Amino acid sequence: MTRTNKIYLLAAAFMIVAPLSISGSATEGIKYARLGITASMVGFGLFIYKPDSFGSSTKAFLFFCSFFTAAALWSNDIPWALFNKSMFFMSVLGGLFMAFTTKTDQELYKGIKLLAVTGTIAGFFLFLTYLQNPEANTAGDRMAVGGMNANTIGASAAPMFIFSFFLGLWQKGFKWKALCFSSSILLAIVILGSGSRGAALMAIVGTLIATKPFLQKKASMVIMSCAIPLALLQLVAVTAGFDIASKIPGLSRITEGSDKKENTREGMWTYTYKKYKESPLIGVGWLHFKGSKSSANCHNLYLQVLTETGIVGSAIFLAALVQILLRSRDVKYELYGSNQPELLALPLGLLASIAVHGMVEASALFGTTALPLLLGYSVGLIDRLPALLSKGSTPQQPSISKPAIPRLEIRPRRSTPHTQF
Repeated sequence: MTRTNKIYLLAAAFMIVAPLSISGSATEGIKYARLGITASMVGFGLFIYKPDSFGSSTKAFLFFCSFFTAAALWSNDIPWALFNKSMFFMSVLGGLFMAFTTKTDQELYKGIKLLAVTGTIAGFFLFLTYLQNPEANTAGDRMAVGGMNANTIGASAAPMFIFSFFLGLWQKGFKWKALCFSSSILLAIVILGSGSRGAALMAIVGTLIATKPFLQKKASMVIMSCAIPLALLQLVAVTAGFDIASKIPGLSRITEGSDKKENTREGMWTYTYKKYKESPLIGVGWLHFKGSKSSANCHNLYLQVLTETGIVGSAIFLAALVQILLRSRDVKYELYGSNQPELLALPLGLLASIAVHGMVEASALFGTTALPLLLGYSVGLIDRLPALLSKGSTPQQPSISKPAIPRLEIRPRRSTPHTQF
């Protein structure tokens, strides 16, 4: 029996608690629980599981995260800057420890299943809560359950959608396939209900990259796997006598666009650029509004990095991205011919989804969301996969053994005795 890595359990809890902790109805207990879970992941990784040595892309990314956190030292509010940036750094470490404390690919498989199941449960209760009282859980024609921001809901559901859809294609058992694809449909409804176009793009791009190996080899199976749950969902809707589209509040915002013509992020981008010009070389250290104890989200990850760490930090960030891409290419060749080369597509899909989402949000730089955790996990998994796949094969994914080459044995010719007449 393969053990369950407790860091995965903590990560699953974090992915649920994090969006709740920044909702309008969040209590101090939920916020402390989020901090406690983050600290526990780091503590388990350092002192109990003892992770293996980090790889090249992880070291490059960790160097950027260290510089980004250290930038708090030249901000105009050092204590609160250190507090906010340390939450980001600890979340990234938690994700890295998830990857590097995974000892076998069977353990990795169980961890991915756990995260997919977490997404299923969270999506079910979220949508169920909305259906019980749609008016109280809607803000501006967008799903906002429990006072949570609609964009936060979408950004939290998108990675869970990627995990569920990937596992549905990777898993061979029919029951798990049915569960995963049903979960994917449910999470897609949540993403559409949030009305977040960034989250929708995040889910689409991440899923396409994560499932590319399956799309290339088993396109018909992928189409059937998507068509069957959708047909069943439509059948249930017709039988129940209600229109599914009318139950998804943010769908029109994504499909038809917002009624507002102005760019709602333009004011924040203008403010951010003005702050950047105050210290273009090393940045302002920490972006926040005067008198605020929380980070200011400038709604662009790359602009946030430039403003807070300047040209120096942006160069380090760019170098880390290049190193991750180079390492991904090397890992692809290392996994060539292995029994599970498609596993590399999962961290690449998660990274691509966060990169796309970063064009309209900077939440991946805040420790109050699950994105920095998944950012660290994805980078760490790229470095970790070659070691994992060399130690065994997942029971559900049988290994491909090389055919045995017959050996040619040369035996001495035996002489045939002459028959005497």
